[in-house]
Amino acid sequence: MERSKHARAFRLFRRISWTGLAICAAWAIFLTGCMLWPVPAPSGEGTVVILGCKDGSAALQTRIDTAADYLNAHPDTVAVASGGLGAKEWRSEAEAIRSGLEQRGISSERVYLEDQSTNTKENLAYTCEILKSQSLNPTIIIVTERYHMFRALQIAQEHRVTAYAVPAKTPWQILSASYGRELLALTKFYLFPWLS
Repeated sequence: MERSKHARAFRLFRRISWTGLAICAAWAIFLTGCMLWPVPAPSGEGTVVILGCKDGSAALQTRIDTAADYLNAHPDTVAVASGGLGAKEWRSEAEAIRSGLEQRGISSERVYLEDQSTNTKENLAYTCEILKSQSLNPTIIIVTERYHMFRALQIAQEHRVTAYAVPAKTPWQILSASYGRELLALTKFYLFPWLS
């Protein structure tokens, strides 16, 4: 009798565990689909917005390179470098972006700094304030990695901003870590928006 109760409890535990794993797998597949969702390419003029990440990282460099290529191809376009001072950083991410763009031949006069933000939501909120205060083109062209683009565009939509995308390639050595972090960020974005 006692053994039968233990067997039933084990079967129930196993069923709950498998159900939980199936739900988590389905959720991860859904979020991966979001990350891979087609993003709108620029069809006209706009203000380039480069989203920051850790100064000196491969991810930041690929964003800088992608933005520089676009800005060099569109010499009348200006940019907002967005990102505050992170932990163990000696300059803001925005300053690092501007410096990187200057090294690629982009005049600092074409780059506005948003150096107060600490996350993607703040990146875009503070950037919108700069667009208004500096009378910049309110249509934005976001530069960040492909996996991050979906969430960035969703947040831009919350601010009622017309946004397009120029995705940067994710360096292969950080792809798995970046993907995992974005799964958590999108879960927070969808399920706990008040915490974002």
